[in-house]
Amino acid sequence: MEAVSALNATLHGLLPIAADPALATELFVNPLSSQLVGVGGVVGVRTLAPAGEVMARRVKAEVVVRVKAPTVAQLAATEANVTTALLGADPVNLRSNGVFRIERILESIDRLVSLPTDIAGRDVRFEVLYEFSKLPQVGEGVIASVPLDIIQRTAVATAKSPAQLLLVDFEQDPLALFEVVNDSGLSEPGNWQFAATERELRQTSAAGGGSNNFNASKRGTMLLVRPAVTPPATANFVLNASVRSDSSGGIGLVFRFQDIDNFYYALLHDDGNANAPFRFRLVAKKLGGAFSFLDSGGSNNNSSYAPNRWFSLRLAVQDDEFALAINGVEVLKGRDASITAPGRVGLMCRGDTGARFRFLRWVAI
Repeated sequence: MEAVSALNATLHGLLPIAADPALATELFVNPLSSQLVGVGGVVGVRTLAPAGEVMARRVKAEVVVRVKAPTVAQLAATEANVTTALLGADPVNLRSNGVFRIERILESIDRLVSLPTDIAGRDVRFEVLYEFSKLPQVGEGVIASVPLDIIQRTAVATAKSPAQLLLVDFEQDPLALFEVVNDSGLSEPGNWQFAATERELRQTSAAGGGSNNFNASKRGTMLLVRPAVTPPATANFVLNASVRSDSSGGIGLVFRFQDIDNFYYALLHDDGNANAPFRFRLVAKKLGGAFSFLDSGGSNNNSSYAPNRWFSLRLAVQDDEFALAINGVEVLKGRDASITAPGRVGLMCRGDTGARFRFLRWVAI
């Protein structure tokens, strides 16, 4: 909604001002698609106050401009003025305001609209590609420790630069890159599907098992990256994903997966009950077939995720330290040395029939 509002304001600033308020143009923005840009939506870091990560989203939208004139005969001139104002705008100014492209959509029918007496109107349509950048509104605090993924997040080349193992934006069906792995004792198997129109992966099964209390026993369905499609896995890495849940349940990531009995996972859970909410964030492990918390940290039983809304997850793993961030803000940190070997990574759902994913990036550090 912020991106749509910002695009609306930007285009309004380009339109000519009518001398008569009754003849002022109206503008409607209909988003057709959107996706995060950069790394999980992060395109830079602002160092001035308030310091923090700069997020960005790219939106393709249909823009309808309703032009008005005293008579139908005068509509052509008004329409020409509006079209010239948008298509003839200074490209440097457009780009600096996030507008990458504006194209007129020509139609075979005349879109005259019904307006009050003595006013004629017509809808003129455009397609716009727009990138919305959001600066941090609240400072992210003083750095008390070096982020685990500092090598991946800095633009300065080092002797050992980050190596991208996998980047999937789901523009095409990516399921051949993955393998579905269901934990034992699930209520039903996972159901992972690719939605081509929305360019996203969906998991629609209620697959889940383990305990429904706040503990580490969380069995789910996993979509793991196949070893053959990436360079050899590394123990230290950053995993970025764009996720959303339109139902209750758990959604998250799997990492350092050795086999069905030995892996780590990060899970966000919301039961969808506004009157008696049960919510948690958890980074935990399954070792030798038994689930347990990390050696230290990695759990929060008071917070989860915002349902029905896209958000980014960033998991940084270095040696025995793990850090999980939501929309660029670190929310969990823990330590554990039970599994130190490289392993597979992937997506995880537990009892979540509305899980959706649009982006996955795996970078070795």
